[in-house]
Amino acid sequence: MGILFAYLILIGFLGISIGIVVPQSISSIMELTYRIPGWFNRTVDWLSGLNELFPAYDFTEINQTLENWGKNMLSYENLKNMATNIIPMLYSTSMSFISGFINFIIAIIVSVYLLWDASWFAKIFRKTALAFIAEDTVDEIAKILKECSSIFTNYVTGKMLDSLIIGILCFLLMNILRLPFALIISLIVGITNMIPYFGPYIGCIPGALIIIMISPVKMVIYLLMILCLQQFDGLVLGPKILGDSTGLRPVWIIFAVSIGGSIAGVPGMFLGVPIVAVIGYLINLWIEHRLKKKNVTI
Repeated sequence: MGILFAYLILIGFLGISIGIVVPQSISSIMELTYRIPGWFNRTVDWLSGLNELFPAYDFTEINQTLENWGKNMLSYENLKNMATNIIPMLYSTSMSFISGFINFIIAIIVSVYLLWDASWFAKIFRKTALAFIAEDTVDEIAKILKECSSIFTNYVTGKMLDSLIIGILCFLLMNILRLPFALIISLIVGITNMIPYFGPYIGCIPGALIIIMISPVKMVIYLLMILCLQQFDGLVLGPKILGDSTGLRPVWIIFAVSIGGSIAGVPGMFLGVPIVAVIGYLINLWIEHRLKKKNVTI
């Protein structure tokens, strides 16, 4: 019953999140799209003003190129083509979302059954292993697998909780400081925060680009807020939640993020760290076993 109750809470939380966050995110995206022409015109006017402030430099070519690009992008024909092409894209995206949601529900149902019968699976595994392997070896394998699972799950769940808190704090601070597009920017900051080291820098760039179009002063306030938020995460929140869950040195974390990103993109950047941590644990265990056999103590 505890497992079922936990999953019901998860599904309820996801339902509330989708019902509240998705409509507001769509509204923010539509507002961003609506404001693009105004931002573009202000940028052109700003470049024109540079010619008067700095007569020694010629900004005419840059200004003309930007104007021509804007006319092409915002022309009736181009907007018509975009509107025509966006319908199939929306259909494809909707179908992908529905398919993904169905797969997610199926995965939850399967995982409920697996968790419900976890003790049975463990018993079958142990019984089968004992038929071929000595009991001490089976116990050692079970201990190693349990530790690997603990390293992986502690990091993933801890990092997700850490990123959720950072996203919520970002949303609250942006509202207190009256910064625009708080929800959509906080979502970006929270999601990218799951990527170690590089995530905070990746996440702050879209928000800075959006806010600078409204007010450069607000962009500076936003960047200072993000800097303080990330310092809080790195010095207080992260260590409190994650502790030393991976046991990896910073250089290995950067290595894991880089290799994971090159292999599997953003998911690889996130999952690379716990995978490398598990591999490191197994290698260290093997080395200690070899040293113990040779009666070497370091």
